[in-house]
Amino acid sequence: MSPDYTNPYDFGKPVREAKLFAGRQKELEEIDYYLELSKSDRPIYHNLALIGPRSVGKTSLLNMIEHMAKKKGLLAVKLSLDEEISTDEVRFFKEIFDNLVTKGARKGMYGGIRGKTYKLFRKAIDLLDIDARLPFLFGTAYIGLKKGTKTTLSQQVLIHDLTSV
Repeated sequence: MSPDYTNPYDFGKPVREAKLFAGRQKELEEIDYYLELSKSDRPIYHNLALIGPRSVGKTSLLNMIEHMAKKKGLLAVKLSLDEEISTDEVRFFKEIFDNLVTKGARKGMYGGIRGKTYKLFRKAIDLLDIDARLPFLFGTAYIGLKKGTKTTLSQQVLIHDLTSV
């Protein structure tokens, strides 16, 4: 093996470079199909889940999906599901929106990291400022949760906000 490369098939170090990824062709073709559906004139979105025992390459496959999405001009984020965010839908979607908006801002969306929209988003999420005028409806539910109000998210709020992003 060349000294430039370490063994890419070490379960403790997921494959990050597409040129080192091997196999899973059937899965990659299926994922490519779903990514293409999301780019059409009338987009159709699907939720995909990767399940399997530890050390079978799920994270490596996620890394390849991120490469594929990027090539198609799509914004892809990975979300680690820990116990705190997976027990409450508002926290779960807070993590999704925070990841999407922050990664998007880093790529220049919303005027970038220093842009007004991103600053207002941070103000609402980090400081729980209910008066922050955001183009997203989600913030109100998150602020309510953090201030101790029992709250839920409607499907229409999620559709609106995810479409906006």
